[in-house]
Amino acid sequence: WEQALQIFREMAAGCVETDTITYNAAVSSCAKGRAWEQALHLLRDMANSNLERNRITYNAAISTCSWGGGWVLALHFFREMSEGTVEMDTITYSAAVSACEKGGAWEPALHLFREMASTHVERGTITYNAVFSAFQHAGKWVRVLQLLREMVESNVVRDSITYNAGISACGKGAAWWHALQLFLEMADVRVER
Repeated sequence: WEQALQIFREMAAGCVETDTITYNAAVSSCAKGRAWEQALHLLRDMANSNLERNRITYNAAISTCSWGGGWVLALHFFREMSEGTVEMDTITYSAAVSACEKGGAWEPALHLFREMASTHVERGTITYNAVFSAFQHAGKWVRVLQLLREMVESNVVRDSITYNAGISACGKGAAWWHALQLFLEMADVRVER
């Protein structure tokens, strides 16, 4: 991310015009490098330059905030996006749910997850796993089991992350019987441990 940011700065200082695409590349690089402060500076510069923010911009911004522990700021970008003309997708919702999960905010994570269903945005394994992790950290093992059943009914693929979060949540809730059942179910559905 540092090299990408350096190239971007050289472009901006030189004769090369920076646009939404170059800003998106720089913000995405910062997001992948967990350099959320630099990404936020780029987003502010982008706004000051009156450049259009598109779905890629917002998805990178939301993802970046999750690494900075800024789930509230991630939700700010999410709401800004929803109030504008930019269409949200599975990546948008998953990034926002992940930001809430990393910030220990399971209730907003669940709200976003439920909103996905009402807006007909696909909820895949990654999104379910992010919600499971939020519940796991909060000790909400019953909710994990409910969503796991929902995953089964909706034919969403379950993976080792799914089951590990479920087992951990049940372990934290002293629900050892359910933890054991999930462990055995992993073998039944052929998920690698």
